[in-house]
Amino acid sequence: MMESIYDKLEIPSMPQVVTRILEINENDITIGINQLEALISSDPNLVSKILKLANSPFYSRSNNITDLGRALSLLGFKSIKSLTLLVSVAKLLPNLSQNSATQKSLWMNSIIIAVTAKTLLIRLGHKNTQEKGFLGGLLRHIGQLILYSRFPSSYETALKQSSDGMDIKALQKYELHLFGVTTFSLSEYAMGKWNFPEEFIKITSINQYSIAETEKVAGLLGNIVCFAEIITYHRKLKETSLNKELTTEFEGLIEEYFKWFSVSVTDKNFIENGLQESFKNDEFYEFCEELFAL
Repeated sequence: MMESIYDKLEIPSMPQVVTRILEINENDITIGINQLEALISSDPNLVSKILKLANSPFYSRSNNITDLGRALSLLGFKSIKSLTLLVSVAKLLPNLSQNSATQKSLWMNSIIIAVTAKTLLIRLGHKNTQEKGFLGGLLRHIGQLILYSRFPSSYETALKQSSDGMDIKALQKYELHLFGVTTFSLSEYAMGKWNFPEEFIKITSINQYSIAETEKVAGLLGNIVCFAEIITYHRKLKETSLNKELTTEFEGLIEEYFKWFSVSVTDKNFIENGLQESFKNDEFYEFCEELFAL
């Protein structure tokens, strides 16, 4: 039955340009700008987004950048890799309306989780895995966007019944009732179809907040992404006063993660008080805010 549900959703294949770029090792000195430019130039939509990012305030220059090669040199491979993934996955979901507030909210939630995961890895001494944390956070809830793209009205109901999707137990309950599939099983299936590495597929499969169980399934990276997700949802819940019981639950989980990662007083203070402010120094996050006009 599950296969028929996935078949009905008709999840498309990942564009070849994404697959090729994700396979590139950024430390491989044999990969030059010319090779990267040749890959990307086959996708006009991606080229336009890269040029837009290169001309954003963070990279502003006296002369407008119109050359793709110059833009690639300016942005660096990590930003290009993340942007390629974001733009290409968005194109896989053609039924999403560019004017949909829900679409923008779902995308920005994933981007905030991704940037938070990257920042946590840097602060907690795992800088070498920051890119993996970013991609894991960005793609963990891709199932939500797939379901929303196919069933926008019904998925709005699932979100409303689960504190905008932040109550993942309630969300899974309504997803199963309405669609016969959950965000996490669908994300896991899509990531497998797109031939992502196993470590990313495991992150998408986590369907409950349990540090010990997450450690078994997806290791440190899985717990970092879950920690980033809890921090993101907790902040949003406090701002909206949407679900006080869930807010309290997240506060307890945050304290558990502080202990698990042996977070220092300085880093704890940063996570509680300075994390959101630090996003202002992340050019990719700022560009995404501009991209979705939030």
